[in-house]
Amino acid sequence: MSAFDVDTPWAHRLFSVYRVTIAQAKGEEASIIMRGIDAHCVEVLQRHAVDSAPPLAPGGDVTTATPPAAGRTLIHRSTGGELAVMSISHGQIIILGLALLMASWELVDQFGLSSAWSRAIHDVPFVARVTIGLILGLVGGLTATLVQFHDFRVERRPDGQLVTTYGLLARRERCFDAGAVTGLIVHRNLIELILGRARLGVITRDSGARLASNTVIPSARLEVVEAVAREHFGHLAPAPSAVPHASGVLRALVWGALTTMTAIALGVAANALGLPLWAVFLITAVGGLLLAFFGKAAATQFSWDAVSEVVHVTTLFAYRRQTSLRLRALHGVGTMAWRSAPNRLWAAWLGVYAGGPRRFLSLRARREDLSTLAEAISKHDCPLTEGTP
Repeated sequence: MSAFDVDTPWAHRLFSVYRVTIAQAKGEEASIIMRGIDAHCVEVLQRHAVDSAPPLAPGGDVTTATPPAAGRTLIHRSTGGELAVMSISHGQIIILGLALLMASWELVDQFGLSSAWSRAIHDVPFVARVTIGLILGLVGGLTATLVQFHDFRVERRPDGQLVTTYGLLARRERCFDAGAVTGLIVHRNLIELILGRARLGVITRDSGARLASNTVIPSARLEVVEAVAREHFGHLAPAPSAVPHASGVLRALVWGALTTMTAIALGVAANALGLPLWAVFLITAVGGLLLAFFGKAAATQFSWDAVSEVVHVTTLFAYRRQTSLRLRALHGVGTMAWRSAPNRLWAAWLGVYAGGPRRFLSLRARREDLSTLAEAISKHDCPLTEGTP
């Protein structure tokens, strides 16, 4: 068992029932999900999983009080302003806003009101229609983010395990098994680089490297994220960047502009050749994806810390992503080179297990570093097996 989740969707609250998810190391497909169980059943399960289960309040409800639960230490709590910045910097304000607008229009159409609304909207000038739609979409997206991540907090239990809690209509509480945390991720997209903010997440054996449920800090100032990482994750915390802030922002802008303009140039060239419109869009999209893939690999570096036995994967692309991995999470290292020059590498990869296999690819790895890492993996006294603690 790597985590014990107690969810209270809004519909479950009406009947005072819960949804419990017991995550296991094999991944999401091996998780045990129990829906519609009552508080007594949750408490029974918690007694059998006492090392990983978040407690219930005396009344049988999931603990959601403002002060930290008894015996817990509050590590971080996101304010409404931080959640608003997160909504903007992560693009959720746009994605959720568009989804809400489409869902609202579908609802209007289901009730047979679309004709009346269409006539009313037609009388409004085009610019005003676009402006109103943007405002409604942005407000809806911001509201949806604030509701989804309401009162986001992370606490530490006396046994050292972390508990994250968030949600207004649907409350979610997740307890991480300390032994299941195999990596740490500090991510900063272009907007976060400009604003000096970052997000912090953990990689567990059941996560598949997804941060949907493994977010520790959704958005905070960089110094806050680094302080939390150093204090609560020890040697997994990534080293401070040697790249100055202004240079990092400029590099991200250059990478983003170069990738975007090259993809657009491919589309323009395809259009000049007289190809149909669908082919132009397809070439532009595929070209952009390939450029982003190889650009990310060209901007990724591996480094090995022999003292703490941690591998650091740093990507300085149109975003900055620092991933720190325990040695036990690695299950392979490989290289690719031309047959005519086997000693000159042109690509290298790291194989990582986090609920499922994934790879980190780099076009800038040195053979000396990879040989050292491969030797460390072969000598590690805790090989990756189903029984890995």
